[in-house]
Amino acid sequence: MKWRHVIATVGVIASAVAIMSSLWSRGAAYQGKPLRHWLTCLNSGNQAAEAEGANALRQMGTNALPELVSIATRRDSPLRPALVRMVGEGLASKLGLPNRDGQRARSVTAFWILNKTAAPAAQELINSINKGRNVATAAEALLGIGPDAICWWTNAVTLADPLVRLEVVRVLVDYPSDFNLRNREALEDSAQFRSAAPIAVAILIKFAEDKDPKIRSLAADGLGYFRADLEHSVPVLTKLLNDSDLGPRSGAVQALGSFGPQAKSAVPDLLSYIRRAPTASERVAGIIALWHVNPGAAADAGFTIQVQPP
Repeated sequence: MKWRHVIATVGVIASAVAIMSSLWSRGAAYQGKPLRHWLTCLNSGNQAAEAEGANALRQMGTNALPELVSIATRRDSPLRPALVRMVGEGLASKLGLPNRDGQRARSVTAFWILNKTAAPAAQELINSINKGRNVATAAEALLGIGPDAICWWTNAVTLADPLVRLEVVRVLVDYPSDFNLRNREALEDSAQFRSAAPIAVAILIKFAEDKDPKIRSLAADGLGYFRADLEHSVPVLTKLLNDSDLGPRSGAVQALGSFGPQAKSAVPDLLSYIRRAPTASERVAGIIALWHVNPGAAADAGFTIQVQPP
């Protein structure tokens, strides 16, 4: 009797999936194959397949956006966990209810490929973030659209939910590494990154004043990663050296050190930080940062660094 119920349930789900698949087949397509086929080519590790999938996406252009937004922002089907428990992961995927995490990751890649072409979808992605739904995926997709979409993060500073703010700023902080990975070109050689960096830095400066220390810490890390607009970044980071929490202080020290001699105006603040550091590890981190910024000032202050032989 129990198995009859299981078989009946699977049958109902399979029928529902068949109906959804029929509806999906009316969406964007290229060379007679639907969007979801080309998405499976992305992130596959096969360069030829990935290039073919990317080309198909560009050919579909804005026609692909409604389905891409749906994949990026919709919640997992409540039917899927029950089905996986009954029939296993493999059969669930074959029945048309694949793991949404993989689909969402491919949809993000698609937005990065489409870049500015995906701009009409920006507002729907923003709406998803504002509602706290699939925040990381929607934010990553939004970044893929380019510098114009990054401007939205100015409003993200005012989001009421601290968890949503934290997720949003984490995605923004990861942008340099994400960009490098997806575009396979050096950041300094990319006109798009150079145009996006000042916008991102201006937003991170606002996040550096957030009441949540985790967000302030991430903002400090991000300023170090972007290394842009040092005229405004350095004063913000020197202020964070006096933060009441360890995370923002540590992030600020590392960021200033990564700027090297360009952060020479921070030398007095670094010296003060080192002298009042409450722990030995913070003091050492401060000395290392100071040596990167101004070795002469570090030597004059009596700070030495011993390099271990390889």
